[in-house]
Amino acid sequence: MKKTLIYILAILLCFGCSSRNKKPPEKPKDVPHAAKWYGGEDGGAWYIVKKSDIKNSYSVKTKGKYKGDEFWLWSYNESRNVIGLITRDSELAKKHNFLNLSDRYIKEINPKELDSIWEERSKSEYDLPLPKGIEKKKMIYQNDIS
Repeated sequence: MKKTLIYILAILLCFGCSSRNKKPPEKPKDVPHAAKWYGGEDGGAWYIVKKSDIKNSYSVKTKGKYKGDEFWLWSYNESRNVIGLITRDSELAKKHNFLNLSDRYIKEINPKELDSIWEERSKSEYDLPLPKGIEKKKMIYQNDIS
């Protein structure tokens, strides 16, 4: 069960989360003006994605419940077996002893401490329809505490 949870977290956090508030690197001169940066802290690339090239799209926020409260899941560090939680709510951060990082608060916990993990899917920046049949909220993990 532990390996399954770790595997799920690693996949979700590698592909489901991004550093939306982080500025992209400076665009090289040979990259077209229309190209946008898609990536996170660990890398990425410049792409030109035309709305006419795609039929549907969606954004994903990966969230988790920790001690009864909801947080964004930020990253998973396999070697240390910790997952990062983020909030902008100062009261929630104080309640759970989060670290203050100017505009947000973070805390690392053992993944076993999470009550649940889910994805929230919504319209993307392209304002296209969601794929047919997609769940707007998809439960990924539910801790079976008896």
